[in-house]
Amino acid sequence: MKKTLFILLQALLMLCSTVRAESSYVTIGDGTYSTDLYGYGTGYYSTTQTIYTAEEIGQAGYITALAYNVATASAKRTTKLEIYLGLTSKNVFENAEDGLSADELTLVYSGNPTLGNYTGWMDHIFQTKFSFDGTSNLVVVICRESTAIASPNCYYSFGTGNKNLYRYDYSSQNYSDIENLDGYNTSSGRQNTRFKIELYPTITVNNIKYTVTSEENKIVSVDEGIEIAGTDGYALVGKVLIEIVVGLALH
Repeated sequence: MKKTLFILLQALLMLCSTVRAESSYVTIGDGTYSTDLYGYGTGYYSTTQTIYTAEEIGQAGYITALAYNVATASAKRTTKLEIYLGLTSKNVFENAEDGLSADELTLVYSGNPTLGNYTGWMDHIFQTKFSFDGTSNLVVVICRESTAIASPNCYYSFGTGNKNLYRYDYSSQNYSDIENLDGYNTSSGRQNTRFKIELYPTITVNNIKYTVTSEENKIVSVDEGIEIAGTDGYALVGKVLIEIVVGLALH
C-alpha cells in the first residue's frame, strides 16, 4: 500500500531523511592539435553546434559549466557569447542542414567574456543549469560576436565523426543568430571539452536511498522505477512543499 506524504523540507529531518547533491567533472577529448574553429568559432560572427554522446558523458545530472582547454593564450574580446544546450538522438550531423533549431535548445549562459587570454581550462559557469538525462546525446551551441580577431589555433581539439557544425562571417550578424540555420559546414573536429555536472540529489528515507531525477526543477522519478512524484510534483528547493510516494518504504 502506497503512502503519500505532503511535507516541508524541514520535515525531512523528522523522517531521518537527508538530501545530498555532489558535483564532478567530465572531460571529453585529449587531442593535441589546436584550433578555435569548432567551439567559439572564428570571424566576427559565428555559431557552432557540437554533439557529445551519452556514453562520452557517462552520467546524468545537472550540467552547470563548460570549459575548453586553451593551448596558446591569445585574447579574443567578445560583445556577445551565448551558450545553448539541447538533447538529441543524433550521433552525428548527417549534413549541414541537420542542426538543432532554437526551439529545441535552452539558453544556459549569456555574457561578453574575453576568451583565450590564459592557458588551461577556461570555464563558463552557467546562469541556468541544464538537466541531462544520461541517455540522450547532448548538443552544445555557441553563438559569438567579437570586435577583433585573435590569433587562431588556440584550443586543444580532436576529431571523431561529423559531430560538429560551424559557420562564421566577418560582416553578417546572421552567422551568430540562433534563429538562423543556414550557412553551416560539417566537421569531425571538436574542442577538448570539460563539463561540470551536479549529480542528481539522493534522498534517504528510513535508511532507503532514492536518486531523484528532475525536469524543470520538478521531481519525476527515482531509482528502481519507484515514482516519488509525478510531473506535477513540487520543486525540491528550499522550504517548499513536496510530494513523496515511496510505496512501503515509510512503514
